[in-house]
Amino acid sequence: MNVKRRLEELSTLNRILEILNGKADFNEALQKALEELVELLDLTTGWVFLTGTEDAAKSKLSLAANVGLPPALVASDKKCLREGGCNCHWYFRHGELDTGVNIVDCSRLEVAKGNKGGLEVHASMPLLTDEGPVGILNLASPGREIFDDETLKFLTAIGRALGLAFRRAQLQAEYVREREAIAKLEERTRLARDIQHSVSQLLSAADASLQVAKDNVQREAALERSATLVTSSLAELNTLDELLQPAISLEDLTPKEQEVLALIAKGMTNKAIAKELGVAEKTVKTHVSSVLSKLNLKTRTAAALWAKEHGL
Repeated sequence: MNVKRRLEELSTLNRILEILNGKADFNEALQKALEELVELLDLTTGWVFLTGTEDAAKSKLSLAANVGLPPALVASDKKCLREGGCNCHWYFRHGELDTGVNIVDCSRLEVAKGNKGGLEVHASMPLLTDEGPVGILNLASPGREIFDDETLKFLTAIGRALGLAFRRAQLQAEYVREREAIAKLEERTRLARDIQHSVSQLLSAADASLQVAKDNVQREAALERSATLVTSSLAELNTLDELLQPAISLEDLTPKEQEVLALIAKGMTNKAIAKELGVAEKTVKTHVSSVLSKLNLKTRTAAALWAKEHGL
């Protein structure tokens, strides 16, 4: 290989790594890295698909970043890239995209209507992690026929760098969620202990009132006081029971249940939700029942409040 070319590639890779390591927000880093990569390689267009799961066969790839898209791919909020399938997706789902390849017959470019900016061929590289592929990097330029093997090899390394950065961002998010869950659990435990102590004191006071009563009048007064104290104890115990219920998060709901919950929070009826999601009203009722059950709630109003408290 040409030494100058190798040094240029290493310089480009180093620049991409600097961007990925220099920004806390992965989506922002990905967009910046893609822009820099396209410019450094003297290309015009790039787009990245990412998945939310490590199971490529079951994953849904979503457009995560793009630069220099021609009008035909930008049209209708990038509908051509957001919907439908294509060859690179097929290779990804079937485990055949393990290195950079040329996609000569791109179905998305074929069906796109309007100005395609002279794009005919694009290279597709997997975003790889140690656990498997998590996305696809696509690069193209007008009039370019194919990317040679050396370039594809280099772009595969770029794809791996992007994949590892994505996985690192996932792990960081998981760590934050776990820390928050631990903090909530510790707070719940502290409150539970406080309530248990309060209940113990109330019951002891009730027992003491009965013990010191010497006649019927005192005993009746003691019984009334004890009844009040027991009622207070039961209220405290109910609070304790609520605290000891397993903590629920959005991740405990399926994506479809989260959609339904978000629409409940907007005040929509089952019929309106069914129309919005394009499903039967009976299906919506099933989702609503499941949401209420998982959240340990009894009413849609309570579910709506829970949704708003959790950012839906």
